[in-house]
Amino acid sequence: MMYKPKDLPLKKYGGYGVGGSGGQPYDPAYCAYPVWGITTTHQCGRKATVGIFCKQHDPVAWQARRDARDAKWQAETEGRTRSTLSKWRLRKLPGAN
Repeated sequence: MMYKPKDLPLKKYGGYGVGGSGGQPYDPAYCAYPVWGITTTHQCGRKATVGIFCKQHDPVAWQARRDARDAKWQAETEGRTRSTLSKWRLRKLPGAN
């Protein structure tokens, strides 16, 4: 799930820290994407290079990577399906001339 940039600066990360601090506030020097730790979320520790996100969590780059991966998988699936159908249609049936 991708987070909307307008919602992130008000977000607090964590909340179950030592002393019940209520979490850490958003730090604009770092990527705003929430990352899961052992029990809670925390702010990504990478520097914000693309707006408020790092290169890994940039929504535009993330969507481009996802589209490229899906296109590759679709091509592989179609190739396997075509190959399987060709083999199935070319097989010899018992009792056929």
